[in-house]
Amino acid sequence: MLKLRLRNQSQSSGLHEVWLVEPRLVIGTAKECQLVLRDDGLKKQHAVVDITGESLRLRALGPLIEINGRPISEGEVCELNTGDKLSIASVVMDVVDPKLERRERSPAAAVAAQQSDKQEWALKANHSALSDRVYKLGEQTVVGRSSECDIVLAAAHLSRQHARLFLDQGALYVRDLGSSNGTFLNGVRVEEARVRRGDELAFDSLSFGVLGPAETVDKTLLRAPVNPTIARPMRAKPAEQANAATVPDLQKDRPQLHSGPAQTEESEEKQSSSSLTFLAIAAVLVIAMLVLAKFTEFI
Repeated sequence: MLKLRLRNQSQSSGLHEVWLVEPRLVIGTAKECQLVLRDDGLKKQHAVVDITGESLRLRALGPLIEINGRPISEGEVCELNTGDKLSIASVVMDVVDPKLERRERSPAAAVAAQQSDKQEWALKANHSALSDRVYKLGEQTVVGRSSECDIVLAAAHLSRQHARLFLDQGALYVRDLGSSNGTFLNGVRVEEARVRRGDELAFDSLSFGVLGPAETVDKTLLRAPVNPTIARPMRAKPAEQANAATVPDLQKDRPQLHSGPAQTEESEEKQSSSSLTFLAIAAVLVIAMLVLAKFTEFI
């Protein structure tokens, strides 16, 4: 990824350089622009850099634009390349490739960087009682008041084994060992945390500055694998999944009751049959009574 670097930081909104990130970079005096310039002769949106990977195309929306000393007319579109000098009014910028800069830096800077990378981790005491003493750290360093610790601090408020510092793939970590008064990183009490150069590390009230190798964006730290039983949700076993797939939907298979026309007709037929039966019985009773009455008269 390329950068646009200003030669005079006071001519921008405090930016010294800006990354050229897709899809575009808008340059002008408006506060909505990604790069805000301070020049009375510029428009609110004076130029646009269209970005595709490391391919750059400048669209001039205003006058007073030059690339490597060549004037660019308003409305013109032209390419920008690494190493080009872009001038917009009195503001001068360079298109830079950080990767090439790291390769081409001076031998002295390279040596300084190597020395910085090789610098060992250490703790520098901030407490006056320790006279700014520097304690070098190893792969495993235990801090406490016990004589068996790697760094012995004769302070009654420290635990016998207060904390452990250890290296993992070049990175420094601190782990509190169940101390009574705590371990603090930049003022925050921690159980375990990564420690970086420049941090303040304190064991109770004893404070130390952290010294160590410089960190660069080129280095990728591989973290320790996460416990899968904690970080990942539980998955059903194959047998459970098969059983779940074969369980019938009881609600779906349950027969549904409907009050449709067929049921209504059946109900009416039953009611009609019952009425006819009742009338037949009543007729038989009436006939029987009449016969009995006639028989009584003859007697």
